[in-house]
Amino acid sequence: MSIVLIHDPKKVSTKGFQKLEPQLLTKINWKVFITPVILTLVLSFGLSAFETLYSLYTADKVNYSPKDISIAITGGGIFGALFQIYFFDKFMKYFSELTFIAWSLLYSVVVLILLVFANGYWSIMLISFVVFIGFDMIRPAITNYFSNIAGERQGFAGGLNSTFTSMGNFIGPLIAGALFDVHIEAPIYMAIGVSLAGVVIVLIEKQHRAKLKEQNM
Repeated sequence: MSIVLIHDPKKVSTKGFQKLEPQLLTKINWKVFITPVILTLVLSFGLSAFETLYSLYTADKVNYSPKDISIAITGGGIFGALFQIYFFDKFMKYFSELTFIAWSLLYSVVVLILLVFANGYWSIMLISFVVFIGFDMIRPAITNYFSNIAGERQGFAGGLNSTFTSMGNFIGPLIAGALFDVHIEAPIYMAIGVSLAGVVIVLIEKQHRAKLKEQNM
């Protein structure tokens, strides 16, 4: 039966991957991606710096045990996931990606400031549950924005997003670790400063997009 019913798949000759044509790179409007790339690098730098040192920060500040740290991170992850699942699409119906990113950054700044002034076990635990929400909402918004401006260059935009996110994730913890040795709150101050810089970059990008829209009308 197997001899009758099962046939070898048809072999299709392939010539391998197509060669990259340098002319294609000259057709890409690089200026469109400059600000989004800077925004991606800055945000991934600040977010990774905070997230990487969070466990050390809470352990030194309020003597969190590994169990306490795992509860705080797990709770923050759950709240972040719930907001992504149930609220992200709804927010996207009323706000553009850039506006949403700006508000998420301002939210993160406020929560990080509260974290600096919090000194009790439960106050830091409660803040930890909500501090990651802004960070978790920013990442898909940036990805959406890249997709919207990329047009037919989705692969190129995705590559840029991934590359500069990785760069920020690499550089951020290195600098944050050095700052942590200087002062326990220094990485938090850096994350706050980077988030505010991100808001400024978003405002610049919004003005640039508005000018381009007026020129195309």
